[in-house]
Amino acid sequence: MAVTVGDVMREVRNCFPFAARSGAWEISGGVLSPDDLLLLEGDWVLIRGSRHSDGIRRVGEHGVIEGVRDERFEGEVTLLRPPDAFLSLCAEIADWDARNGRDPVTAERFGSYSRRRAVTRGGLPCDWTDVFRARLIPYRKMFGKETF
Repeated sequence: MAVTVGDVMREVRNCFPFAARSGAWEISGGVLSPDDLLLLEGDWVLIRGSRHSDGIRRVGEHGVIEGVRDERFEGEVTLLRPPDAFLSLCAEIADWDARNGRDPVTAERFGSYSRRRAVTRGGLPCDWTDVFRARLIPYRKMFGKETF
């Protein structure tokens, strides 16, 4: 499974909240109403309290939120404002993970070919959280009160 922007936000315990609204919501055809947050293409939202659509989602063309199902719910919708540099880092992480993934092999040799992967102190293969730890520090919240 590919690393998402939401995965990286959870890792740093920071979803970059900007504005939140609680109340009754409806998702129909992927569009959220009422749209008092004025969602635009490319925006990010955090949905809480729905049965099928909770989580961090991106707003696509015509205000259609990616990966949601039609439903009515009482909950909270938060408009997120992640910095462009953070989103670029997320894309880099997703690319690294797609190339390196969760390969459990730390070393292999076939004739003259050999390969060795970086490992943690515990001897496990490094994953994206290990490789990008230092670059994620500026975005990390020490204590995340939000659950997303």
